[in-house]
Amino acid sequence: MKVITRKTLAVWLPLAFIVTILFGVVYAVNKQMSRQGANDPQIRVAEDAVHNLENGSTIERIVPKEKIDLEKSLATFIIVYNNAHEPVASSALLHNTIPTPPKGVFEYTDNYTINRVTWEPYKDLRYAIVVYKYVAPQSGYVLVGRSLREVEHRDSLLAMMLAGALGFTLVASYALIVILNRIWK
Repeated sequence: MKVITRKTLAVWLPLAFIVTILFGVVYAVNKQMSRQGANDPQIRVAEDAVHNLENGSTIERIVPKEKIDLEKSLATFIIVYNNAHEPVASSALLHNTIPTPPKGVFEYTDNYTINRVTWEPYKDLRYAIVVYKYVAPQSGYVLVGRSLREVEHRDSLLAMMLAGALGFTLVASYALIVILNRIWK
């Protein structure tokens, strides 16, 4: 007795297509939500820093003195740049220097006051950064960021779980259709 028939495929293929699309949507929505959520701590820190700088606080009071090695740490970091996009103060070091994002990050921030972006200064080093423009006697930019390593690790785990669940669902749905075809003959 044949397991694969045109009738079985005619029922299963549209179902498999829809199920695959649904699993893809679940993955895409989760990935987008987890990536956007990765900005939340930086937004709070950056907004507080900008507020304080615009209300008379000094850069020295805003930027922690302790330096974070961006290659090793998951800690949130803060960097203040002047209007020429040069670093003024930083709690972060990358290869013993203060990193600076591409010029376009500052240009976008000039137009929209805030910029939320994924920054990859080196291969496999990705950061969720938030950049705000601030206006004070010494105007500039506040960049607050943190590593995306754990967020991306969770995304990879979810992708594997969804792939397994999709495979199981496709096989189980096919088997169910075959069984039902035999019963209803």
